[in-house]
Amino acid sequence: MARRGKRPEAPNEIVIIGAGLAGSEAAWQASQMGI
Repeated sequence: MARRGKRPEAPNEIVIIGAGLAGSEAAWQASQMGI
């Protein structure tokens, strides 16, 4: 992930990280179901 400056945007980073975790979780569930 490219960073622009050192602005304290913790909420945005948390949202991005959360979205990444949700995406990987969905992908894992899909692979478990054999999709």
